[in-house]
Amino acid sequence: MKRILTIDLVRGLCIMLMVCAHTFSAVFDRSFISSERSGDLMMIDVMFLLGLAYLSGFTGLFLMISIISHILSSRGQLKKGRDLNKVIIRQIVGGILLLVFAFAIESTLGHHGFIGRVAYFDPSGDASFLDVVQRYAPRIFFRGFHFMTLHTIAWSIIICSLVQWSLYRKGGFRMDRRNVKVFVLLALLVLALTPLAWELADLVVPGYPLATYPGSDRMVQYPLEGVTGPLQMVVLFFLGPLAGQTEPLFPFLFFAFIGCAIGTMLSMDRPPVTMAKKGIFAGLALTVTGLLGLVGFWYMGLDSWTNLKDNTYLIMEMNAWLPLMIFTVGGQIALIFLMLRLIEYRGASKVFARTLTPVRRFAIASLTVYTFQYFDSPLRFVLSLIPGVTVFGSKDGFTTTLVVTALIVIYWDLILRLWSRIGFIGSVEWLFSVLQKALMGGYRPGAKREKWYIIERLKVLEEGEVEWVDLREGPANSKINIERDSKLAYKLSLAGLIFMPLSLIAFGLAWSQRRNERTGRMTEKAYNLSRIGILLGTVLLLVMATTKNFIVP
Repeated sequence: MKRILTIDLVRGLCIMLMVCAHTFSAVFDRSFISSERSGDLMMIDVMFLLGLAYLSGFTGLFLMISIISHILSSRGQLKKGRDLNKVIIRQIVGGILLLVFAFAIESTLGHHGFIGRVAYFDPSGDASFLDVVQRYAPRIFFRGFHFMTLHTIAWSIIICSLVQWSLYRKGGFRMDRRNVKVFVLLALLVLALTPLAWELADLVVPGYPLATYPGSDRMVQYPLEGVTGPLQMVVLFFLGPLAGQTEPLFPFLFFAFIGCAIGTMLSMDRPPVTMAKKGIFAGLALTVTGLLGLVGFWYMGLDSWTNLKDNTYLIMEMNAWLPLMIFTVGGQIALIFLMLRLIEYRGASKVFARTLTPVRRFAIASLTVYTFQYFDSPLRFVLSLIPGVTVFGSKDGFTTTLVVTALIVIYWDLILRLWSRIGFIGSVEWLFSVLQKALMGGYRPGAKREKWYIIERLKVLEEGEVEWVDLREGPANSKINIERDSKLAYKLSLAGLIFMPLSLIAFGLAWSQRRNERTGRMTEKAYNLSRIGILLGTVLLLVMATTKNFIVP
């Protein structure tokens, strides 16, 4: 089985960050962050909260990575000589199954569904268990219409599969450059059509999605018991992709088509040597453009910091949604290509795969962790038995929240480590694969017959029997590769003088070069500059920790 490690690592990283962000949001007492007390915040607090807000946009990265995997899978099958129609039908069926799962997860099984809410029942609270059940039972009926990440991914897989079918017919599969250009143009078209899609949804259902039914606090995005009929349910089903909160296809299909373009480039027979470099610079250019756009919107009074802070997940409420989208996707593109440069283009996939196995486990079981986030409720309940800790029934302080977040990540790692020993049987990925095999069958009619409950792909991914794809040309010790890695370390060390985390990467890269006796003038410069960058970054953190906030009004 061939895999690109960067794709797995980014997916796993997204899920780990999701666990951290949701835990932090659920546990941290943010009452001190108010307009009256914002002046009491230290700069380091503000930067931390800004970082969390930015990381919340990694839902777009998860969508992008999912579509990249979709493209790599379908093109991999086509390269093996599979029939185009069968490949596309299989992908569409997978998208439809995922859409069904999305409704079931969001309404019933998932973190925000009926079971997920009941799982956090607090025995020491005022409400009884029966009261909690009655309060959240209506979610089974309406919450599935909340357009979340899985809905977006499912619809994107269906749409991107249809676009692939249109492009790949009559030899179009081999026209990589044309296909990449088409996907980029489609991504831009999505951004251009987004306001029209929102207006169309508002015409069909006035005030969609945030208006409420008369006499009810239920938003019109959801059906209302006794009011919404079957035909209206169908209308709401198709309005979700247009403008349903929180991740409608307009504009989030933009991320999907960018993922299609990146997936196409990665699946070329010989990806260009300069692909990673160009991708990093393209991402940085988009980041700067988006940031300038945000500043411009705030300077001209077209939007405000407060509006952005209050409506992070309500994209239709932000006038500056377009520069925010560009700012977010730019950093994510740069991250993907930087990881490709550090791993695949250095021939280091095997080393990183072995070292970062815990992250890969989160990637393998990403849907399972996404669905059953409330598996952490027993741990949070036990921790709340400690005197002074209130992380189950109520909020707690910053230090306690950080400790609890770390413990929950370790807790999930233990669950996945044990689950992997039985091939993730019973997980969402396992159930999804079993259903897909039952509906579509396998591609290998002559292959050895497996037991129905064994999903070989899940076993192989965990056990590491994978052919990791490397994009480096020639041996690591060749002069050209040593020079490329030295230049990379040097450039990262320069950038690290502005953004300290890059100094850490540059230091690790330069240290590795020196340890393996691949040193040179560039490597020594990178080694020294990276240490300066780490020192300056540390000093800056100390200054921000003792400086009052002057950014947040």
